[in-house]
Amino acid sequence: MRPLNCITKEFYLGISTNTAAISKGKWYYDRALGEKWIRGMFREICIAYGIE
Repeated sequence: MRPLNCITKEFYLGISTNTAAISKGKWYYDRALGEKWIRGMFREICIAYGIE
């Protein structure tokens, strides 16, 4: 699910390692994943587990 205040169409949460951002209460980054990136991830999963 995507939060209502999400600014990107494709959404996932990335954990922030930026101490300045964390001190301002931004623990997670709002990031977009392109279609090619998502397809690539699924392809790698399928190859790793032998799924055709």
